[in-house]
Amino acid sequence: MTTKIDRWPLDNADLAPRPTPGWSSASPLLTADEAACYLRFDAEGRDMEQAVRSLNRLVERKLLRPCPLGGRNRYSIRELNRFIDEQTEGAA
Repeated sequence: MTTKIDRWPLDNADLAPRPTPGWSSASPLLTADEAACYLRFDAEGRDMEQAVRSLNRLVERKLLRPCPLGGRNRYSIRELNRFIDEQTEGAA
């Protein structure tokens, strides 16, 4: 069961990729709850379950590409920003 996140869980997190020899930097991966919050699907009184359902509909419609890890989808901030940019350009 998912619950509403009271505040953005990464407010105080350092999201800068850390250089590792031999590895390229990657965008941090978010859980479905965190990605739904990032896209503000939990705004306007919607609970987290509704927010995650909205996120899953975007995946089903192939508008958003998740990264499946450990039997669950994770979402890169880079992919979420790509989606936001694409939606913003389409609305202009």
